[in-house]
Amino acid sequence: MAYYLIEQTKYMNEKIKEYLNSEFAKWLINEQDFYFQLGQDVLQRWLDYPIDTVLQKELLELSNNYEDIQEKANSSAEINDVLRLLFEVISYCDSKAKDKNFYNEYDDKRTLAKAYVRMNHWIEKLILFKLDRTSVPIGSPLNAFNYLLDPINNTTILSENHRAMISKTLIGKDYNHDNFIEDLKEYFSEYNIATNNPENYTHLLSSIVYSFRREWLDDIIGLMAADNTQWQEELIAEMGEGDCGIIWNSSRPTGTNKTLKMLRTRIIDDGYFKIFYSVRGKVRYIAEIIDFVENDNELKQKNWPSKFKLIHWLNNNFEDYKDDNKSARIIYLAKSFYEIDPIDAKSFEVYQNYSYPTQDNFTPIVSEPELIIIKPPVSNSKQSDMSSLNNQNQPLNQILYGPPGTGKTYNTINKAISIIEPSFNLKQERKLIKDKFDKLVKDGQVIFSTFHQSMSYEDFIEGIKPKTVQNKVQYEIEDGIFKKICQKARIQSGNLETVLEKFKVAVSEEDGKAPLTINGTGSSFDVIYRGTNYFYAQPHNSTKENAWYTVSINNIRKAFETDYYGDLYNPTYIREILNYLLKNYGLVKGKNEVNKNYVLIIDEINRGNVSQIFGELITLIEDDKRLGKDEALEVILPYSKERFGVPPNLYIVGTMNTADRSVEALDTALRRRFCFEEISPNPELIAKEGSLKESNGEIDGIDLPKVLETINNRIEVLSNRDHKIGHSYFMKVTNLAEVRDTFKKNIIPLLQEYFYNDYEKIGLVLGKAFFEEAKKIDKSIFAKFDTTNYPENGKIYNLKTIDETFDIGDAIKTLMGESKSTDADKNE
Repeated sequence: MAYYLIEQTKYMNEKIKEYLNSEFAKWLINEQDFYFQLGQDVLQRWLDYPIDTVLQKELLELSNNYEDIQEKANSSAEINDVLRLLFEVISYCDSKAKDKNFYNEYDDKRTLAKAYVRMNHWIEKLILFKLDRTSVPIGSPLNAFNYLLDPINNTTILSENHRAMISKTLIGKDYNHDNFIEDLKEYFSEYNIATNNPENYTHLLSSIVYSFRREWLDDIIGLMAADNTQWQEELIAEMGEGDCGIIWNSSRPTGTNKTLKMLRTRIIDDGYFKIFYSVRGKVRYIAEIIDFVENDNELKQKNWPSKFKLIHWLNNNFEDYKDDNKSARIIYLAKSFYEIDPIDAKSFEVYQNYSYPTQDNFTPIVSEPELIIIKPPVSNSKQSDMSSLNNQNQPLNQILYGPPGTGKTYNTINKAISIIEPSFNLKQERKLIKDKFDKLVKDGQVIFSTFHQSMSYEDFIEGIKPKTVQNKVQYEIEDGIFKKICQKARIQSGNLETVLEKFKVAVSEEDGKAPLTINGTGSSFDVIYRGTNYFYAQPHNSTKENAWYTVSINNIRKAFETDYYGDLYNPTYIREILNYLLKNYGLVKGKNEVNKNYVLIIDEINRGNVSQIFGELITLIEDDKRLGKDEALEVILPYSKERFGVPPNLYIVGTMNTADRSVEALDTALRRRFCFEEISPNPELIAKEGSLKESNGEIDGIDLPKVLETINNRIEVLSNRDHKIGHSYFMKVTNLAEVRDTFKKNIIPLLQEYFYNDYEKIGLVLGKAFFEEAKKIDKSIFAKFDTTNYPENGKIYNLKTIDETFDIGDAIKTLMGESKSTDADKNE
C-alpha cells in the first residue's frame, strides 16, 4: 500500500510539473490582469442594477419559470434588459450557456467551466443571488458567483460533486465545502506555484486538477441508448414551447444503483442530465432529463402534471407504460428533445470502460464531443442561437427595392439577423435589434457595403495595390470585400480565423513588433506581418540580405482545411507556421463554425456597374453553382491565380432605390440571379409603430397616414409608382414643427427632383398653400402658337420659404382639400 501511494505521488508530481510547463500555464502565471475580469465586471453590474419593489416582486415570481420570463421579456423592455444582462453573466460562467458566443466578449470565449447547468437554473439563482444571497443553495451557480466576486478565496471547480471527488481521491480528506479552497491550496503549497496576479492563482490550480481529471473523476453527464426505431422524431414534433415529454425504458441503465445516484446528483447540481440516442452507430437525438421514477409510488408522489403545463405521452399509472413486448422499469421526464448532426457514437467517452450500448441498454457517458444542433431544443426554440445553413425562408440572393424612405436599409438589418439567427426575436425594442446586428458585424458574420460609380472589380474581388515595405513601394494582391467574406464563410475548421488575427497582431511590423523566430523541424526563420494578405518569412541560413519571402494567408487557410501542401507556394513556411500556431496559440481543428451563415449587404446595388464589379463571379452566386452543389463551379482569379468558388452559407442582400433607377432597367444578368422583394410605402406603420402611435398617427387633427397616402396617389398619376414617398419620413415626428421640417428637408426636395422643378406638377401634389405668386406674365410676349403651356392664369409661382412662420397645419389642410382660405386663394 505504501509503495502504491509513493508511486501515485510521483505520478501526480510529474503531471503537475508537465502542466506547469505548458504554454497556457506559463502565460497565466505571468498575466497581469484577472483572467475573468469581464465576467466579474458584468456580475457586478447585475448586482448594482437598480430594481424597484414592483420589478423585484415580478422577478421573484418569474425566477423559477424560464419560459414565462422569456415570454414576459418579449413584451416588457424592463424584463428584457434584465434577461439580457443575466445571459451576459452566464456567458462567462458556463461554456454550454445559451448565446454564449454573442454575449461573451472574449476572443477565445473563455468561461469558468463546462458546467452543464440548465439556463433556467442559472437565471433563477442569479435573481436570488441579487435579492437574497442566503437563499441560493450550495452548488455550481453559487460557486461561480462567489468565484467571480472573490477569486482569491474561491475556485473555478464549480461542481460540488467534483469537489468531493478531488477531496477524497487527490487531497485525501473528507469533503467540507467551507474548507475546500484552503485544502486545495495546502495540497499545492509544496510546489511553490505563484501568479503575478493573485486572482489567477486558484484558476491555475483548477486547470492543473482538470488536466489529469481521469485520475480522480468518477462522474457522468448522462446516458447513451441504441435505438433504431426512430420514434424520437414523433415526440420532438409534438413537444412545443415549454412542454415536457415522457420517455420510458424496459431496463435500468448499466451500473444500476450507482449510475442512478450519479444521475440524481447531476439533476440536483445542474438541473438535468442528457440521454444520447444512437441510431445505427450515430448519435442523432438528445433528450434533456429533469426527473425520473422507478415505480408507481414514486410516479404518484412526483405528481408531474401539477408542475408542468403540458406533458406529452403521459399515463396516470406506471404499469400503463408498456408495448406489445415490454413494460417500463424506469420512466424519464424530458424538458427538451432535439436532433443533432449525426456523430459517431464512439466519439463519446463511456464510463469505466463500459461497452457502447446495444438495443434497450443505457450506458453511462462521461463526456461529449462538440455537437451541432439541427433542430433547436424545443423548450428554447424561440431563443436558440443555432442557425441553419439551408435557411429555407431566405433566398441566397435577394434585393429589396422601393422608393426612398420605405425602410429598405432598415430592413436589411432584420434580414441579416433572421438569416444568421432565425429564432431571434425581431419584435422587441429596436435598440436591442440594432445591438445584435452590430455584434454580428463586429464578429465578421455581416459585412455592410455600398455600391457607387467608382466601385470596381479590384475593390470587390481582388486587385493589385501599392504597399510600402522598408521604404520601398511594392505591389501586392489585396483581397476585396466579397472575397474576404467568402473566405470566412468557407472556413469550417475550428478557430483558425481567431488565431490568425491574434498572430497578425503579435508579429505586426506596423505596431512596432519585432520579427518572431520560429524554430522549425527543418530550418529556422523569422516571420513578420505587414498589414497585407501575407506573412513574410526570412530564413536564418539565407545568404541574401533582407531576403523576405511571402507566405500567403489564403494558402495557410487552404492547407489547414485540406492538409495538402503540394501545389502551394512556400509550403515549408506554411507548414511550420501552422505547427507553431497549433502548439502556441491553441489552434484547434474541428467543425465548430460549420453552422454559421454569413451575410453581405450591398446598399444601393444599382448605383454600381454590377457586371463590371462582379465580373466572372456573377455566375458563381447562383444557388446551384455554389460550392458543394451538384452544378458547383470554380474559377481561376486573374490576379492571384487561385481557384475560387462561392460557399452555400453566404447570403447577399441588396437594396435598390427605384427612384434612382427602375427595376426593369437593371442588368439582365443581375435580375436573373436575384429574387426581388418590393418594399412599398406603408402609411399604416406611421399609426402602428411610429412616434404618434398613441394617437393613431394623428397630430392636431391631421391624419398623417392619410396625408402620405394622398401625396403618393397624386405622384403615381403624375409620374409612376417608383417615385412615391416612403413612410419613414413621418415615423419619428412628434409635433407640427417636426412635420414642417420633414416637408422642408425631405418631401419637397424629393418632389423637386422627381418633377425637375416643374412647379405645376408639384403644385398639383401639394396645393396652393405651399406656393406664392412671383409675378404675372403678359401672354402677348409669346409668338402665336396653339398650346396650353402658358403659365396658369398668366402667373408664375415659387415655393414659399418654409420657416417658423409657415403654417404647416393650414397648408396640409389645403393639400387635403380641407382648408377654406389660403394666401394663394386670397391673391386670386
